[in-house]
Amino acid sequence: MSGLVILGNGFDLYHGLHTDYTYTYREILKNDNPDLFKTVDEMFFENNEKLWRDFESRVGAFTPSFLEKFIDKRQELIGEYYEENSNPFMYAFGPEDENYGDDYTAVDNAIYQVTSCKPSADNLVDEDKELSDIRDFLECGLRKMVLQANIDLVDRKRLLNFNNISKVVTFNFTDTVEDLYRIDSSDVLHIHGTDCPIWGNVASRLTKSEDIIIDTENLYYDPPVVTEVDEFGDTQIYSYPSNVVDFKLALSMDESVDDFIKNVGETLNEFEKALSEPELEEFLRDVSSSEIDRIFVIGHSLGEVDIPYFQLIADKFPDAIWKISYYVEDEASEFLSKAGCFLSSEGLSKLQICKIGSDFLDI
Repeated sequence: MSGLVILGNGFDLYHGLHTDYTYTYREILKNDNPDLFKTVDEMFFENNEKLWRDFESRVGAFTPSFLEKFIDKRQELIGEYYEENSNPFMYAFGPEDENYGDDYTAVDNAIYQVTSCKPSADNLVDEDKELSDIRDFLECGLRKMVLQANIDLVDRKRLLNFNNISKVVTFNFTDTVEDLYRIDSSDVLHIHGTDCPIWGNVASRLTKSEDIIIDTENLYYDPPVVTEVDEFGDTQIYSYPSNVVDFKLALSMDESVDDFIKNVGETLNEFEKALSEPELEEFLRDVSSSEIDRIFVIGHSLGEVDIPYFQLIADKFPDAIWKISYYVEDEASEFLSKAGCFLSSEGLSKLQICKIGSDFLDI
């Protein structure tokens, strides 16, 4: 009988690697691009370094205060546009002009003006044009942190005994298990990859297009209607001049706003974490349910985004005893609650939650 180990970032931290998100990662991002870091910090983390600890559960989700500010900026820009351009006769000819009274041409000039200066979807996002750069920015910083951690492994010592472990599932991007503990790579699954790291948030937490509400309901031009009775006694209703209807359409921001909201939603959707359940199933395919009698979890927060993996493992090895590590006392009750998301009542009754130590993997 043997054990399966599931590793999270706390495993690397336990070995003294600088893979924390609250300081190391933030410092990398700050040094790479201070302005973009400032935007990200406000956008997802309320300018609170402690919230970076829950990095994956926050990326892609605007904080309430940022969302309000984000919407207000666009609302103000659109409001200014309407205020400056909502009069179709703003270019009417004066009495001294030979075209005086040519309202059709005056409105045509107004149509040209609003078409030229109307904010497009790109104009609306221009103030935060870096939005589309954020994922690459965060991933670049992540790669730098992992690269340095792998370099630092040369000075680290083994702190645990993997002798009775047959399989390792790691959520980390580092090579700690292979390089420090010399575990054969065929027995290790980097569930989130290494060269092409998989990270992100659950879809339900992401800010959606429908969360971005920009009101244009009262920002429009309503052409005046002229009513006349013709020579046959019929009532004729029309707009004067006839192209004021075209002006109304040209002035409207509805299409630009819809495109802008759609683009923002699509950009934030890129923060959805892709699950790798088929890779996990394949990795465990030749391991019988009776072969694993212990499952150890080291340094993993049991975050919502990764629960499907834990559920798959629990289903694969229903009789295994789970042992979950914590680093500080407050985590014990939190992990007990989270374990209830994937363990049966019988599994919970056998669950062990212990402080991490050199004997943690002893069977």
